Amino acid sequence: MTLRRALLLPLALLALLVVLEASADDGAPRRLAFRAAQEPLRDRDWPAAAKALRAFRTAHPVTAEASEAWVLEIDALLEA
Repeated sequence: MTLRRALLLPLALLALLVVLEASADDGAPRRLAFRAAQEPLRDRDWPAAAKALRAFRTAHPVTAEASEAWVLEIDALLEA
């Protein structure tokens, strides 16, 4: 019984790590798209920034980045 536990525990931990590693990188394309939508803000191109952030929000509606994009879009519209 102890040999079975000794083999089962490392395998279970390895499986858990694989699952966590796979789920940890699911948002990478979304974060890259969010950074790309913020590029016009850095150039102070307010109308283009508002348009890019709105496009990001419609593509990723229920994410934390969408809430931030909404705030940044409002700021860009006020600056325009």
